[in-house]
Amino acid sequence: MEQDPHGGGRRVATYPLVLTRLDQMRCVVVGGGAVAERKVGELIAGGGWPSVISPTLTAQLAAWSADGQIEHIARAYQPGDSAEAALLIVATSDHRVNAAIATEAPARCLVNVADDPAAGNMHTVASVRRGDLL
Repeated sequence: MEQDPHGGGRRVATYPLVLTRLDQMRCVVVGGGAVAERKVGELIAGGGWPSVISPTLTAQLAAWSADGQIEHIARAYQPGDSAEAALLIVATSDHRVNAAIATEAPARCLVNVADDPAAGNMHTVASVRRGDLL
């Protein structure tokens, strides 16, 4: 890890990629707020069926749950919840909880920590969809 030459803090070497076959990956999202909603929406658009672990959900997340587009696990994260995850997105409102969950992720799991991208091993980039074009 090196310092950002523009004064933005830590800079992590990156390599952009696009995930395919999300329908074949166990995707777990921890958190039920606005950030989790945005991440879940992207997973659904990409063909995923994410499991969302949170005691509460935004109205949109609740609607997706009611429509069967996501699995809602209505409780706080518990140790072991990410054991089978291929993709783990951690988006709670508590930085310490996010960090603890990220450190528990399986070794081969892609991990995105919404409030600290350097704490995971991947992060998402801004994107625009126009039909099938990403």
